[in-house]
Amino acid sequence: MSEWQPIETAPEDGTRILYYVPALESSFAGEFAYGVWQGCPWTKNSQAFKPSHWMPLPQPPEAS
Repeated sequence: MSEWQPIETAPEDGTRILYYVPALESSFAGEFAYGVWQGCPWTKNSQAFKPSHWMPLPQPPEAS
């Protein structure tokens, strides 16, 4: 798995990523769209819940 990277380097082209929100001490899968991070409802309402880091999503498991 990749290392966490600063959120300033995250793709803003709709690519789904894993991002970390320090105020919530949680990670969310989502994408940057319409000027905000999608996937975490709180990021739309407050700068306090701005993500700080991101990494690419892992590959999905193989179907059996």
